[in-house]
Amino acid sequence: MSAGQSVADRLVVAPEVAAALAEGRPVVALESTLISHGLPYPQNIEVAQASEAAVRGSLVEALEYE
Repeated sequence: MSAGQSVADRLVVAPEVAAALAEGRPVVALESTLISHGLPYPQNIEVAQASEAAVRGSLVEALEYE
């Protein structure tokens, strides 16, 4: 991080997340250590998709994965 630059200056907030925050709707960030380091493929993808599905109905995810 360069001098004078805050962490907020380096964050990229997806439009969907920004809209949810502006409207006072909840936003959730899914923790990804288990997905990326704790489980072998393809179980890691299955857990990621199941986690997203569990919260997607009423919340906006803040983390995207491929």
